[in-house]
Amino acid sequence: MFFPSAMRYLVLALLLAGVTALPYDAKAQSLADYTSFPTFVTDTVASNILVVYDTSASMNGLAYNGQTYNNANTYEGIFEVTECYNYDGAAGKFVPDTATANGSGPPSSCPAGYAWSGNLLNFASMRRADIAKWALIGGQCTKGGRDAQGKCTTTLEGLTENGGIRTMSVAQSSVNNLMPAALISGDPVNFMIHKDARIEVNSTYHNILVDVSTPAGGIVQDVGDRARVGFMRFTDTASDGAKLLADIGSDPQTIATLLDSITNPGGVGTPLAEALFEATRYLAQLPPYYHNGHYSFTDILRDPYYFVAPKWAS
Repeated sequence: MFFPSAMRYLVLALLLAGVTALPYDAKAQSLADYTSFPTFVTDTVASNILVVYDTSASMNGLAYNGQTYNNANTYEGIFEVTECYNYDGAAGKFVPDTATANGSGPPSSCPAGYAWSGNLLNFASMRRADIAKWALIGGQCTKGGRDAQGKCTTTLEGLTENGGIRTMSVAQSSVNNLMPAALISGDPVNFMIHKDARIEVNSTYHNILVDVSTPAGGIVQDVGDRARVGFMRFTDTASDGAKLLADIGSDPQTIATLLDSITNPGGVGTPLAEALFEATRYLAQLPPYYHNGHYSFTDILRDPYYFVAPKWAS
């Protein structure tokens, strides 16, 4: 049958209207909607994750530099944002107020015995490297302080650097009741972060060292054996890429301990492109481009695609 052009569009519109009017079952989308496996594949393996860690000098910069402190916001770091702390001068560390239940957000004020807000301490003292370690493994743990799962059960500490003093300034009105009143002098209040991981306020020094109230972990521990994780770091030489420290498939404790060993980021330059290029060659098991000792590419047992369940996952 022949339809003029106008009639063709009318028929098409009616057909589309009919299709869209058909009943259908509405459902929430899930990953299964976008996942398909060949019918002959019966085994599944954990995903490979390669962490490439930035150890350039820029990681020494203060994490929240350029921001204005607002206690309604959350500033993450090695101090718990919902906690108040006392500084134990004899032990040289911050101690959490474990006797008082924490709220769902940063406290609006801290009691006299535990006058320091963890949220404020994070804002004032955390470096970029501190935040990177907090996200990956829960923070820099004191030597020997990690359990079998790689979580820190003792104390977390701030990182050192080779440079000088870094300063974070906060309006006096924003710190009232969130730090010891005796240390508040002038406006703004200046927090000076020294290269040896000490925080100075009004000529009073505190170590950036804190007891943990619960075992501290990060992405590496949370992923656990659900993925096969490896670890590379930037080299300390500009334009030299990255070096593998832990093969893909390493256990969380090994990776956390390796990260703990990097206490002073201070590499020359930021070889980002070179590091990603070297990481890609490692995954492809091609020879290292920059240095022959950056990773193994001849041992099948260390091949990132050699899928054998690691001993620690049994």
